[in-house]
Amino acid sequence: KQWYQRRVRGDNKEKILSDFCLSEWKQVINSISSSCSSPRPYWFDTFDTLFAANRKPWQLSLAHAVGLSIPDTVITNSLVSLKGAFSQETPTIFKTLSPLGVPPNLMAITKPIEISKIESEKLEVAPGIFQNELKRTFDWRVTVVGNKKEKAKVFCAQIRIKADSVDWRPYQIDDNLWSITQT
Repeated sequence: KQWYQRRVRGDNKEKILSDFCLSEWKQVINSISSSCSSPRPYWFDTFDTLFAANRKPWQLSLAHAVGLSIPDTVITNSLVSLKGAFSQETPTIFKTLSPLGVPPNLMAITKPIEISKIESEKLEVAPGIFQNELKRTFDWRVTVVGNKKEKAKVFCAQIRIKADSVDWRPYQIDDNLWSITQT
């Protein structure tokens, strides 16, 4: 009999253990839907739906395909590509491709950036989304519940953007931020 053990590279044991724990939890979460004893379990969001909701490049291409206007967008970790896409004077924002929260209260949010101040070595670590900055006063979040046109419910939330900000999330505890409608 042979036994194969994958060799762990690197010496950051905390990171290795953290990645392992995350992987184990993903295995449990991803198998919940197949292990339910109920013959017809009800899921508000399927895992496929949640996965699609976090795929920003796919969302951008879908928005473009249905005719929505999206700002000029580049997904890259190359400063050369970034400088080729945007002029130094163009107001530009940076977004992460996936959510990042660091306990107890740090969160990666959309930030304005100056391309001339980006350090190539830091950008090369991971790709990001770079877009022309749009001046706006609110965002819309739309949730559709149901998959049949005649039975679906649409919930819309208008989220006000503070004048000096490009992201509403730092202010989400503000009671005057949301206005919700149902159709």
